[in-house]
Amino acid sequence: MGRYEQALANLIKLLEFETNNIFALRYQGETYYMIKKYEEFLADLNKLLEINTNDMWCRIEKLNSYNKLK
Repeated sequence: MGRYEQALANLIKLLEFETNNIFALRYQGETYYMIKKYEEFLADLNKLLEINTNDMWCRIEKLNSYNKLK
């Protein structure tokens, strides 16, 4: 768990300076997913889709996440 927390801390710092960094948003989202913070994961997916509406990975993951939250 400690590595996830450290990864999140680093990604959050990066996103403070580069709010639209798709690499950081994707991996931050994936990290949230791994630690079962699904609302945060969905927020990052939504931000990614604002940047690139054609991102199929985001669309699929968003659909899968909504199904898990039901």
